[in-house]
Amino acid sequence: MVNLSPERRTIMFYTAPKPTQALLVTGGFFSRKDVPFRVVVGRGTFYLPFIHRVYRFYIGSRYVRVNVEAQTHQNISVNIEATLAYRVNKDIVSIVEAGSRFLGSNDKAMSDVISSIFSGEVRSLVGARSVEEIITNRDALNMDVLTATGPKLMEMGLKIDNFQINEISDDEGHIKNLSQPELNRVRKIAEVAAAAADTEIEQAQQEAERKKSQYKKDTDLQVSQNTMETAEKRAQAAQSGPIAESSALLELTRKQKELARERADLKEIELIAEVIKPAEADAQRRVIEAKAQTEAQAMYNETLAANERIGLESKMVDIMPEVAGRIAAALAGSNITMFNGAEGLTNIVTEVAGTASHLVNALKPAVQEQESHRHSQ
Repeated sequence: MVNLSPERRTIMFYTAPKPTQALLVTGGFFSRKDVPFRVVVGRGTFYLPFIHRVYRFYIGSRYVRVNVEAQTHQNISVNIEATLAYRVNKDIVSIVEAGSRFLGSNDKAMSDVISSIFSGEVRSLVGARSVEEIITNRDALNMDVLTATGPKLMEMGLKIDNFQINEISDDEGHIKNLSQPELNRVRKIAEVAAAAADTEIEQAQQEAERKKSQYKKDTDLQVSQNTMETAEKRAQAAQSGPIAESSALLELTRKQKELARERADLKEIELIAEVIKPAEADAQRRVIEAKAQTEAQAMYNETLAANERIGLESKMVDIMPEVAGRIAAALAGSNITMFNGAEGLTNIVTEVAGTASHLVNALKPAVQEQESHRHSQ
């Protein structure tokens, strides 16, 4: 509410529509012959009481059930039940058209007008079709109804949101007879499916019974095995004491054998280190000493022999003049006739020298024996 100056006090009110409403304002000092009221949508407006009148006009969706009895071109009466959703267009022109026709009317009056329009169009379209066409191509009938009624509703400022045929039937059972083969086929399919389902159920039950029996068998077998294993373990437990003692004794014997072998090996190593190795070393030492003594004796013998040979040769040299003198004396007392002159003399000297040499060689044993005898004394 707005208050003007005190000299000229005027009271104005402000109002705003809901999202699904339009404000239709009439009265005032300004009017147009082609527009009986001012339209306000989506915003508020000021108005003067007693000067303006404000109407709230519903422009949201409305629903109407349409029941139509029509005859096909086969003269078969069919009952068609459909649902229609419509609303007022939100442009100013459409709201003015709808408001001019339906402002002040209730929803039933408005729905009756819409239902009569659709009923007439449905009768017209059904009359040009057969029952089979209507049943098998229901969507085409929907589209034809929308195409035929859309312009008529637009003239009234209305718009169709949806039109849907819900049911088509007849009182004579013609549609039922037409659908009987399909129903029989579907029923057979259903029966086959049910039989297959029953078979599967029976097979599943049998399989379940087999599994149950097998499970019981496995359970009994497992129980038997467990009983046998329990008895076996009890027997093993009863024998575990002696077996453990035997095992321990065997293990002790094995350990003692290993210890004895280790001691024998150690004794052998000690024997080798304390007896055999020193004996081998002593034997080796004796061999080396004997070899050294042998070599020393051999060297001594060689030295002695060399000394004896040198002494013998020295004695031979000493007695050589005596031998030569005796040979010369013998030759001097001999009557030797020389032939061949000087050559004969040379031969005689050579023979004498050879004879002297033989004599010396013959005397060597005697001289050696004499030396040996002297050394032994």
